[in-house]
Amino acid sequence: MSAGGGPDIVNSILMKDYIEGMLEKGTLEELNPYMEASGIREEDYFPLTFASLRQGEHIYGVNPSIVVWDTEISEDVLGSREVPNIEALADILLARNEKGIYRKGYNSAEVLESFLQGTESFWGMIDWENGSCDFDSPLFGKLLEAAKRYGDDGCYPVSEWVYALSINANSLHKEAAWEFICFLISEEA
Repeated sequence: MSAGGGPDIVNSILMKDYIEGMLEKGTLEELNPYMEASGIREEDYFPLTFASLRQGEHIYGVNPSIVVWDTEISEDVLGSREVPNIEALADILLARNEKGIYRKGYNSAEVLESFLQGTESFWGMIDWENGSCDFDSPLFGKLLEAAKRYGDDGCYPVSEWVYALSINANSLHKEAAWEFICFLISEEA
């Protein structure tokens, strides 16, 4: 790609660890001018659509789809049909004596990550305004213990993935590549 060849559209999931290096080396086209010309505004889309490959305000990739997983926990485990808050969930999981699966295929780190999803402040442990974090809270201790137990006990649902499509900065068909990406994020698609 750096030599002027390669595909017109780059799929980040296929490039895996190389995509960040490609971004740093300037081999991905900035998409902001294309978005502007097409009338595509970030605020009209779910935030993750333009979040994966960017540097500040400069967007280099578009996520045309998002895979969302849900976790279901048996009413027998929860003790009711009511969805518990995060601390109650940690308490319930830690009070359980039987081995079980929290998310099939997840190791301890992935279980912990799943506990921290859905909250911008990591359940109050991160203060973005002051630039500080406190992971010494009792809640984090519980989440860490539950993640270790349920990951290490073979309590591993399915891993999530997000992919972004980018345009090769050396493509001879940038406009056509952009039209295809636009189609993928359109209402029609």
